[in-house]
Amino acid sequence: MPAPPRPRSYRLLRPARTFCGGGGVVALALAVLALWAPALSAQPRLPAQVTAAAVYQQVLDDSALGDSSGLRQIAVPLVVLAPVARGVDLSLRAAYATSSRDGGESVGGFADAEVALSVRRPVAGGAVAVGLAATVPAGGGLTRAEAATAFLAAQDVYALAAPYPRRGPSVMPSVSVAVPAGPSVVVGGGVAYRLRTGFEPRADLDASFDPGDELALTAGVDVLLADGSTVAVDGHYVRFGTDTLGELEYTTGDTFGASAEWAGLVGGLPVRVLAAGRRKAGSDAAGAALTRLGQDAAVPTQARLVATLRARFGPALTADVSAGARYYAESNAFASRALADVRVAPAYRVSDRVAVVGRLGGTVGSFTAFEAGLGLSVGL
Repeated sequence: MPAPPRPRSYRLLRPARTFCGGGGVVALALAVLALWAPALSAQPRLPAQVTAAAVYQQVLDDSALGDSSGLRQIAVPLVVLAPVARGVDLSLRAAYATSSRDGGESVGGFADAEVALSVRRPVAGGAVAVGLAATVPAGGGLTRAEAATAFLAAQDVYALAAPYPRRGPSVMPSVSVAVPAGPSVVVGGGVAYRLRTGFEPRADLDASFDPGDELALTAGVDVLLADGSTVAVDGHYVRFGTDTLGELEYTTGDTFGASAEWAGLVGGLPVRVLAAGRRKAGSDAAGAALTRLGQDAAVPTQARLVATLRARFGPALTADVSAGARYYAESNAFASRALADVRVAPAYRVSDRVAVVGRLGGTVGSFTAFEAGLGLSVGL
């Protein structure tokens, strides 16, 4: 029988997870890691881990795309995690992706990569983490037609693996702390600040784009219950600075979010149930400006509920089966959406250092979507 979960203090040492409104390289890395999480959790900690995958996703959304209802993406995300010393980790997150839509221009190439260094140290029975992440631009700006496709691919409601082909250079220091508040309670909090500089998302625009800086505050608590299950509650606030496009200045609205997750055993099988919500303040930017930039500044207020069960089929094969519902309020660019998702993520451990992981899923409701992926995780 699988061991019951325990409070995960290091889970609270990740303030950067709230950035980018669910998109960008950070969200891509988290999505990639989730794709083969069964394989990673089944292996002992290794000196380094390299994970790559091929992911295909297709969206059919008549309400947003009109007669040209098809939006597709083929992405090859890469995640490298390399401990360089005890408590010191170096990571690289990158991706190559091609997005296309019916009746529109395709956009493809390398997404901006992110390199991050984190240092964790025990302090007063808990832990403190200090991190520094840098976004490395991958290339030049987009054409007008490419920007229109990129804007659609960037909508987090579609949950594409590589939503942003260009995010521009940035540097993000962060500090977070997790400490025990009793024999079965861990509390934590953190702060991160992303310093962003100007770049040219459009190759055919005279004006450059200078995105505002971002400040994130996070807090959370993990509680171990008497039956061995855990409850984790998180909250975050992200403040976005003023964006500037030539002489046009606008704000995209701050974000407040909260989540609660229960994890335990049901019938001897590990089960997680997550409820999360996020409120996004309205943007005062014109929709045309956002489309021209190919940026997703129209992140809506949203809520989701998802349950995940992990089944084991022998010593080497597992499968995560999840079902959930999502709701997105009306934004300044799109109507409200109600969706239901079902996904299966099998993982086959070839050896202690190699795992093959797949992903198959679908979405129905306000639009329909399909995704399939196959990845390989190798310990070095």
